[in-house]
Amino acid sequence: MAHRILGLDLGHTALRLAVVDKTLRQATWTGYDEELLPADADAIAREAALRRLLERNQRPDDVIALGMPTAVALHRALTFPFRDDKAIAEAVGFELENHIPTPLADLVVDFVRTGEKDGQTEVLAIAVPRKDVESLLDDAKTVGLEVRRLGLQVLSYAALVRALPSLASGVTMLVDVGARSTEVAVLVDGRTQSFRSVAVGARSMAQTFASQFATDTAEADLLGSHAMLLPPGVTPETPEERLLHDATVSAVGP
Repeated sequence: MAHRILGLDLGHTALRLAVVDKTLRQATWTGYDEELLPADADAIAREAALRRLLERNQRPDDVIALGMPTAVALHRALTFPFRDDKAIAEAVGFELENHIPTPLADLVVDFVRTGEKDGQTEVLAIAVPRKDVESLLDDAKTVGLEVRRLGLQVLSYAALVRALPSLASGVTMLVDVGARSTEVAVLVDGRTQSFRSVAVGARSMAQTFASQFATDTAEADLLGSHAMLLPPGVTPETPEERLLHDATVSAVGP
């Protein structure tokens, strides 16, 4: 049966929404909208922006999909001698208890398959604090959202990579630079093998870049208009190119 999915990305600088038409055989991206947020936006301003975004796009029968921030998740690579998803789901929690210090009852646990080798099923086990899941769902309910699908943001990149023929096979590292943090996913043949969230984002990069120059231009504008990364082995043609390249390397280094 055909239905629509609204995927929400609740970032720090913008709230974004993707519309996907889903049938039994395929999913098609059919729409996009966003609400930009001021730098000083508080919880009230964010809620008002989300309500405006939903008023423009939401239908009564839409399925709401939301992603958990990657920074709250723990993950471990595990292998099992069986292939059945139900059996793996039952075993993942017991295996994780040997790897993490948090009681299993305080976590929401799931997994994604990463491959098969020598008759073993390889999976990436994911654990997120239950309190963080409940808090996110409670926040959604305040604006009338009944979330039907909840996943980890960084795992959604696999679907994007698999849709691109040039990246669907081989090793890919996808880097998503946000305002306050950066998410990194390593995929092999379109399957997520590992991931990490780094507490460095575009804002801190812009500040580091701008601090190297005497100018009144806004930090974000200066990075956007003057950042320059020369390919390895390419020699700068002018002193200005060398200066901008070195400043950019300094900004993105962390």
